[in-house]
Parts: sequence; C-alpha cells; structure tokens
Amino acid sequence: MDTMSDHFGAVDYVVFIGMLMVSTIIGLYYAWKDRNNTDEDEFLRGGKHMSILPVTISIMASFLPSTAFIGFPTVVYATGTMLYFIIIPAILAAFIACELFIPYLQILANISALLCMIPFFGVELFAPSIALSIVTDMSITSSILVIGFIVTIYTSLGGLKGVIWTDFFQFCVMIIGLMAVVIRGANISGGMANVFERAHAGGRIEFWNMDFDIYSTSSFWVMMLGFIVLYSGTFSTNQMQIQRVVCMPSLRAAKRALYFATPGYVLVIVLCLTTGVMMFARYYDCCPLVTGRVKRPDQMLPFFVLDIFEGDYPGLPGMFVALVFGSSLSTLSSGLNAMASIIWDDYARKVFHFLPDKYSVYATKLLAILIGIVSISMAFVAKETQNIVEAAIMLYGASNGPLFGLFCLGLFFPWANAIGGAAALIVGQIICFWITIGSVSDKRDPTTMALALTTVGCDALNITYYSQNITDVPLAFMQTYKVPRYHPKGNDIIHHISPFFVPFIGFFVSLIVGNIVSLATKGNKDRRLDKNLINITACYYLEKLLPESWRQLQNDRPVRRVRDGHSSPNNQPTDKPMVAMRQLNRRLGVTDDNNGDEDQEIVNPLRNDQTANIYPRIPPIARTNV
Repeated sequence: MDTMSDHFGAVDYVVFIGMLMVSTIIGLYYAWKDRNNTDEDEFLRGGKHMSILPVTISIMASFLPSTAFIGFPTVVYATGTMLYFIIIPAILAAFIACELFIPYLQILANISALLCMIPFFGVELFAPSIALSIVTDMSITSSILVIGFIVTIYTSLGGLKGVIWTDFFQFCVMIIGLMAVVIRGANISGGMANVFERAHAGGRIEFWNMDFDIYSTSSFWVMMLGFIVLYSGTFSTNQMQIQRVVCMPSLRAAKRALYFATPGYVLVIVLCLTTGVMMFARYYDCCPLVTGRVKRPDQMLPFFVLDIFEGDYPGLPGMFVALVFGSSLSTLSSGLNAMASIIWDDYARKVFHFLPDKYSVYATKLLAILIGIVSISMAFVAKETQNIVEAAIMLYGASNGPLFGLFCLGLFFPWANAIGGAAALIVGQIICFWITIGSVSDKRDPTTMALALTTVGCDALNITYYSQNITDVPLAFMQTYKVPRYHPKGNDIIHHISPFFVPFIGFFVSLIVGNIVSLATKGNKDRRLDKNLINITACYYLEKLLPESWRQLQNDRPVRRVRDGHSSPNNQPTDKPMVAMRQLNRRLGVTDDNNGDEDQEIVNPLRNDQTANIYPRIPPIARTNV
C-alpha cells in the first residue's frame, strides 16, 4: 500500500485541504460574529430559532458516521446485499422518534449518554485516519491528532450554529463524493448491468436470508431487531439529536426536520451499500485482500477509489478523502457540542451556579476541548481493532441499546421506578460489554462470517501475501457458496454473537430487568407521576395489565360534567377511558377545580403553546391549571 501515496496529487491535496479550511473558517466566522454574545442558550442551542433546512441537513450529516462510509461497502463486499435491509429500521426509527419521543426530548438529556458516545468518538476519529494514511505519507497516529485538533477547535469556537452550518457544507461534499464514486465505479466495470451480473455470479446478490441466526451478520431478523434499536436509540435519545430538536422553535418544526432528513439519510446509506457492490464487480476475480495489496478490510474502499480515479480524474481522490473526513467531522463536532451541553447543564452548572453567562460560555467551550482530548485518546484504542464496523456497532450499541431500553422503561411503563431503572441500565450494559470485550479477546474466525473470494484472475507473480482469513474458491463455485452455519462452543456461545444483534440484547434485557425490579419494589404505587416524563397513552393501557390493587389512583373523585363528553344522570362520564384518563390526570397533579365553572377546556395534558396533540384518538382530559 505504500505506493498508493503517490496517487494523491497536487490537485487532490488542494481539494482536501480546501475542505478542511472551509470547515474551520465556518467555525471561526460564527466565533467572530457572536464574539460579543455571552448568551449560553445561543451557544448551545442556537437561540432556538434555527430554520428547518440547515437543521435537516445537519441531522443527516451527524448520523452518517465515517464508519458507515468506510465500513458498509466492505460488509457488502464480504457478505452480500442483505445489509440493504437496514434502510427499513432507519425509516421506522424516524417515525418512532417523531411520534413517541420528540415531545419529551427536552428533558431526556442524561450523563449516561457519555458512556454511549465517548468510545464511539474514538472509532470516528480512527476511520478517516485510515483513509488519510493510505493516500498520503502521514501515519495513522498523525492523522488522528490532526483530525482531533481541527474538530475540537471549530466546535469549541463556533458553538451549535457553527456545527450546523459546517454539517450543511460537509453533507454537500458527501453527496458529491459518493455520486462520483458510484458513477465511475459503474463505468469502469462496464455499466450497472454488468456490475450486478458479476455480483450475482459471485453470490453477493441475496435478499432472502430469513434464518434467525444470532451469529450471522446477514440474517434479516438479526439486522431488523438490532438496527431498529440502534437507529431508534440514535434518533430518539442521542444527545446530538436532542440538541437539534431543542434548537427548533416548535415541536412541529422539530418533527419536520427529522422527517425531511430521513429520505436523504436513506439515500446516502443506499449509495454507500451500492459502492460495496461496485467494489466486488471491480475485484470479483482477484481480491486485493488475498493478494496482499490491502492489509485490512477497512482499507478496501480507499484502495478502490484510488484505483478507479487513478490518473484520469485529478481531485476526485481528494474529494473522496474529504467525504470521509466530512462525515467524521460532522459526527464528532455534533457530539462534542452535545456532550459539553450535558455536562454543563446537568452537573457543572450546579457547582458553578454563581458564574455569569459570559463565563458559562467559556466553561462550555473548555468542556468541548477536554472531551475532544479524551476522544483522541479513545481513537488510539480503536486503532487496535480489526474491523471498524463491528467495533463501532459493538462499542456504540453496547451502551445505546440499554440506554434506549431505560428511556422506554421510564416513558411507557407507569410503574417503573428509580431502582428498576438503575438495575435495567447496569445489568443491560454489563451483559453487552461482556459480549463486546469477549469478542475482542476471543476473536472469531472471519471465514465463518464472510462469503468466498477468488484469485483466479490474479497474476501469480503479484501475489505477495495470502490471507488465511479468506475462503478462496474457484469462480464457478462462488454463486452457490454459502457460509456454513456457525456452531460455537463454550464461551464462544456468548462472545461470538453477531455485533448487529448486541443493541437488541441490551434493549431487551434492560426492559425485562427494569420491569421486574420495579414491580418487586412496589413501583410508583404511592407516588405522583410527572406528566412531562410519561406517555399518557401507554399509562392508560399498560396499567390495565396490573392487578386491581396496583391500579388504585390517587385523589379518586367523581368527574364533573365535561364539554363535549357524555355524562350519566349523576354527572359522571360513562366513557371508561375518559374516567381512567381523568383519574390519571389527578395522579399527575392536575386538578379539575374551576371555581364552579362546569365548562372546562379540553386539552391533552402534554400540549402546550408549542406542541400539538399527537394522540387524537385518546379521550382528551379536562383541566384548569397545569
């Protein structure tokens, strides 16, 4: 791979460095523009008046990590097209976030998110360093330091506005770079028809693997369950998402931003996966991993880009590296800003409450710098892994799955209490990190996960290295070759579970443990619930599953006449859901006294001046003072 550094010409360097300069200049511009503004809300939340377009683009850019650009094509190259099914969980997760979580997101920020994001930041720093080390003479260590320095500077200086507008620019670079790779990859392989013909002959086109095999990376059910938790947790409870929601002026605008971002997100994922098909069509009869031209799977995509653009299209290799960097910088800048917001709002503010707003902004910038330094150190840990996609999903999913389960527990199960929540998070993360650490220390044979490759088209004189981790078969047998079903023994039964399934395990364990412990410790039987922290619909239907003694609500008083409601002769509604909802409303601390006025306003208890009733089929609740 050393010879590949010569392929990065002067034009490529200009394009690449220019992209980094634009990102830095945007941060410096907003730092200069707001130099006299000491409003903490302006720095962390953009003053809550950001428009939909830049926030929509920022959401797309922030949740398209560089590990996806580098790793997803390699997964398709090695295992086939089943990974395309992850677009279904992505769409479902957007709906779940908009309709079930966004109304509560302003109060879901939690320090537990640090456990989720800091290790992931390390992987995100490492991914573009791989690409840069291939196309230049810069070492991976130097690349990590340069990227970490740039992203830390423009995040700490520009605040959320700088992050969002930088995301906007970097997303444009991502789209242009991906489209160029896909178009050139198709042309150099003889067109799309020839690309998919070669992929089909190589056994890569598969859309019907319905085996429920938790050790498989290409099982439909494993990907659906794992990625629905991974994406839902990302869109619903990730602090980067929360920060973009709270910078919008209203709930409707926040929902629109996420809904509008979903098609763009899906488009980019499809382009990434299609790039993997292009890679196989290019090397279908001579795999660079087998010949030794590529030392690790994570280097396949940078190698492919330099190969197809070599000599004929100066600047496009630089555009590709800029694409990978843009993806990484978007995710990292959003994360650093979000983590600084969590630490300051939830913890440091209580200690330094006497500081004026001016110094609060300075303190938040310092926190962003410190988190950036920690992330750089985590990148050197990620450097020791062998597969960047598995490392990213396992490190992020091991925390994200249990954390998403914790939020679902508190939001949808009215009997959940603090003891149950703590037990849910602790047990879920212990199990997930047990699997994650075990998979690193007890590595699985790659031939039990990947499809076959071949060297039939290679020049034997150019094969400098033969990998024992690849199944090499004649070209004629590739279409019918199937990965043998894996039967682990001993500790491998736990350690070798598919990384795609780890988030679901954490989510499921957290929900089960949280419910059991909450019910065993009497739940919230003697406590009022905070109406801002629960889903009213879930409370009504789930409490019906409990014994009668658990469903005795506080302040059980007759309900007076309600406008547009059906009343019995003794002025009590006959609609049982209405009665239960009114009783629940009292338990939440909402009274129905109105100085004798029987015509009371009918509203949803979660509705305020900026939100809309998202549960129109549930009987509304009468209230006077909330």
